[in-house]
Amino acid sequence: MNKVKWFINDFFSRHANAVDRALHAVGIPQVFFGIFQLVLGQWKWGLLNLFLGYLWQWIGHKYFDKNEVGEVILIKKIIEKIKQRIVTSIFLVCILLIGGDAMALMIKSPAFNDGDMMSAKYTYKGEDISPPLMWEHPPDGTASFAIICDDPDAPMGTWSHWVIYNILKGINKLPEGVPPYNEIDNGAKQGMNDFQRIGYGGPCPPPGAEHRYFFRLYALDQILEVEPGLTRDQLLKAMKDHIIEETAIMVKFKR
Repeated sequence: MNKVKWFINDFFSRHANAVDRALHAVGIPQVFFGIFQLVLGQWKWGLLNLFLGYLWQWIGHKYFDKNEVGEVILIKKIIEKIKQRIVTSIFLVCILLIGGDAMALMIKSPAFNDGDMMSAKYTYKGEDISPPLMWEHPPDGTASFAIICDDPDAPMGTWSHWVIYNILKGINKLPEGVPPYNEIDNGAKQGMNDFQRIGYGGPCPPPGAEHRYFFRLYALDQILEVEPGLTRDQLLKAMKDHIIEETAIMVKFKR
């Protein structure tokens, strides 16, 4: 073990400046790549690359710059310091990633939480009206929103319960009981659900296992030039290449 430590000490003592240059050669391009990602709006990965790029340069300057560390490098001290920096780096990266998720597009409802059982009020057993929905943190460049509610557990394949689109970017909620009109008061257009009706049609699964119902929110980079009455598949086709970000909330219902 002593010979290994001596070899490592000797190697870093002889090649400290080369290691320093190598770390800078990795770090500097990573910093510029991070800046480029920030310009493109990819701020989470941009910040991560910016941080890591500066970290490599700092390690090189701190531990392998021969002008500072001298001829002999204490490998034990270096390992301890690098371990500390790795732990700090992991902690900061986690903060960045958690912060990025916190600012992601989000949809929610005052009527239920994600994964809840849906109230009968919003199903065929009750008033069969649409639940209230609200959303926040739209991404930059959003021009409109679209919402699809569907049931992927339906026996005949995914069943569409609601299709609504061209919700303008300044709108961040829909009230309970959106009326079944082609175009509603806020200018949004509604499509045809799989009950062959305009607007919302609540859950009505066959007896047996519980079904999942997803309210899927899409942030789009344009207002779609389409008429009311689109089906789910037609809307998905119209939105192709225009989706900036999407999210969903899921509720369950069982007959």
